[in-house]
Amino acid sequence: MSAEEPLFAHGIAHVGDLIDCAPKLIREILVEGSDGRLGKLAGAAQRAGIACRQVGRTELVRHGGREARAALAMLEPYPYVELDDLLADLPQTALLVALDGVTDPGNLGAIARSAVFFGAAGLILPERNSAPVSSTVVRRSAGAVMQLPVARVTNLVRSLRRLQEAGFWVYGTSPAGSSKLSEEVFAPRSCLVLGSEGSGMRPLVARSCDSQIGLTGGFESLNVAGFAAVLFYQWADKKNLDNPRVGR
Repeated sequence: MSAEEPLFAHGIAHVGDLIDCAPKLIREILVEGSDGRLGKLAGAAQRAGIACRQVGRTELVRHGGREARAALAMLEPYPYVELDDLLADLPQTALLVALDGVTDPGNLGAIARSAVFFGAAGLILPERNSAPVSSTVVRRSAGAVMQLPVARVTNLVRSLRRLQEAGFWVYGTSPAGSSKLSEEVFAPRSCLVLGSEGSGMRPLVARSCDSQIGLTGGFESLNVAGFAAVLFYQWADKKNLDNPRVGR
């Protein structure tokens, strides 16, 4: 399954990272100018077998918009994976992240960036009522989403059941969750479910989770991307192979 929207990323640092981590997803690189850093970028592209050509400002803006600067990577459509294919290659200790109704591409990009940083194995998105992987998501994730397997599913509840069958403990999350995040010791196979920016998880999704964890603080709540980063840190810090939540 693939997105239809052509993707791009701009900026010397971001394009350089994509050459290193996802060269097969780059169709072509456009560079504006010929200073030293762009020369190094073009050299890296050539070594990776990626076409790179120098263009004027007008063509760069035509492909990447007015924010495009210096270098622009034209990317292949994002290669979504099937959920079963994602599960087939996972180790016994793994974190998956499922999003229920996160429609803001900026938040999706920030979540993807944190997920890669803290070692998540993949992301699960509903096909409806969810932001897809777009150029905004690529930009806000600093290209990290191109390193992260993403499965788009037709029914999130059914997909969570499939994860449970595969040995995952599914944690619903909300600011008012009944289990304190600071005290949680995560199962080796964990899935964290984050709800929409406004209303959180849908009731049926929440009821499909094995437990609910929350975060207390001095303000009403963090936004979903900020909450996600805290959750991922706690998972990375506290995952425990001796956790009693192993098997079903």
